[in-house]
Amino acid sequence: MKEFIKDVSSWIHEFVSVHNKTLGHTPCPFAKQALIDDKIMWHTAQSIDDLEKLTIWLSNRDLWGNKEVLIIGMEEHTIKPKDLYREIEKINRVILMPNGLVALEDHPTSVEIVNGAKMNQGKWILVLIQSIDKLNRASEILKKQGYYDNWSQENLAEVVNWRTETTF
Repeated sequence: MKEFIKDVSSWIHEFVSVHNKTLGHTPCPFAKQALIDDKIMWHTAQSIDDLEKLTIWLSNRDLWGNKEVLIIGMEEHTIKPKDLYREIEKINRVILMPNGLVALEDHPTSVEIVNGAKMNQGKWILVLIQSIDKLNRASEILKKQGYYDNWSQENLAEVVNWRTETTF
């Protein structure tokens, strides 16, 4: 667990929260503050069954206390990218979204390129869970700031549009 938290925290400090020339902005302007303010709840899962059980348990926001983001880490070999995507899609539809939450996944071997920049953490499978309303409000703020202006329609569809009521 310590290595997972250290690796992801370093990624937030060294990539996610730093201006990226290729993107033209910071990959996620909110992540560093969540880390600094101790708003992240950290967990690891050893299998897809563990992930599903953890997700069911943590879909109860009363267990979150003052945390705003839940990051679940899994070792790269635990699940293939396509299977992870299908599982997260099911978890979102059946467990999380009915409870006002949403999960975003990141698999080290499924490289995500946005506007020419590689976004993946690179070592861990990540499942990030947070309030869908808060995430969508943050996306609206970023949209007004021009954050998505250079994004392809494909990137918008994969990252933003599927979870919002509007198309960016």
